[in-house]
Amino acid sequence: MDNYKKGLKFFESGNYKKAVKFFEIEAEKGNVDAQLYLGLCYYNGYGTKKDFTKAVKWFKLAASKGDPYAQYNLGYCYYNGEGVEKNQEEAIKWYKLSASKGNESAQNEINKLFPKKEKPKKQKPKKEKPKKEISLKELAEKGDAKAQYELGYCYYYGKGGAQDYKEAVKWFKKSAEQGNADAQYYLGYCYYFGNGVERNYIEVEKWYKMSAEQGNVNAQFNLGSFYSNKLQNYVEAQKWFRKAAEQDLAEAKYNLGILYIKGSGVAKDYIEAEKWWKLSANQGLPEAYESLNTLKNSQDKLKIVILLKELAENGDLNAQSQLGCCYYFGKGVGQNYVEAVKWFRKAAEQGNAMAQLFLGECYFDGDGVEQNYEEAIKLYQLSADQGHSVAQLFLGDCYKNGIGVIQNNEEAIRWYKLSAEQGNDNARKILEKINNK
Repeated sequence: MDNYKKGLKFFESGNYKKAVKFFEIEAEKGNVDAQLYLGLCYYNGYGTKKDFTKAVKWFKLAASKGDPYAQYNLGYCYYNGEGVEKNQEEAIKWYKLSASKGNESAQNEINKLFPKKEKPKKQKPKKEKPKKEISLKELAEKGDAKAQYELGYCYYYGKGGAQDYKEAVKWFKKSAEQGNADAQYYLGYCYYFGNGVERNYIEVEKWYKMSAEQGNVNAQFNLGSFYSNKLQNYVEAQKWFRKAAEQDLAEAKYNLGILYIKGSGVAKDYIEAEKWWKLSANQGLPEAYESLNTLKNSQDKLKIVILLKELAENGDLNAQSQLGCCYYFGKGVGQNYVEAVKWFRKAAEQGNAMAQLFLGECYFDGDGVEQNYEEAIKLYQLSADQGHSVAQLFLGDCYKNGIGVIQNNEEAIRWYKLSAEQGNDNARKILEKINNK
């Protein structure tokens, strides 16, 4: 996967800081799409400080290579004097170039500037009438599946106009029903996150699968994740992770390694796990490096849990937390909440944020200990104060619903914001719903 695609993946998941890094690499190499997205990040302050001047720089580079969305955005900046001196003539020039390629938003801006003032000049009669430029929306309305997908994409990301998830879903669905794999993937994605449509896991599986079967690597990966995380169908999960891995997706290789470590859907095999993690690490995935380091630090790679226990009993803080996770999730050992609580408590008392979060979860759900919401809140608070985004999200939920604390919407929003600022997508979506009320 090239750096632009990596950046786009992070952008779509809301991790804008990482997206900017990858967009910058490709933008400097002249990638038009990366230049457009980097301009959007600077314009909106996504993952970086808002900077209209830098936004104009990247819009201009992409616009000069013919990108209609960059041309529209550049025209908009000239018209409003954002990042550049206000210049209506330049704005019109770029709007016209964008409109000539079917950008409806650019044409709308031109219509606002020239409302029925100019009549077309008379031309000498020709034997054949010149063909009319067909806009993306016109093509979509005529049933062109590719145009329908591209129009949905524009609505989803607000490219060339206002962001509108409902309109995006409408056009993704029309295109998906005609068999467009990209549209099927995005439709599944919308159903999964509830963007523009009510969340529906049956529809998620349906559309991801249709897209994945056509070879869409993102759909294959997301379908694998869906089977693994939501349905616990690890046989299907490994099947789709493997297909995505065969298309060189680093994240799929990493997840396939995890399944081999756990023996989920495949026979437990640490050598196979190491193989896939190495392939993933070679593509620069940080999680793969971390997992490989864990294996390398073990003299006997087939006894990771035993090694963790030895380290934990010798007071290793991270090992205690990881060992707690092994017992909590049943990774390498039988699931045992009482043992999980024991090790989480040891690490939590020494200030480990992850252990504090999980110990809080145990108290919240009554797993391995008697249910105690007040104790759960104390532990969430300790973890959240250290910047753990999931603890901040959970703390926001507790204040929102008045569980273990006095209900307080302002405090809930404060914690949701702190979590969202670190890229937590669930917190961001909750804030969007609150703001739209």
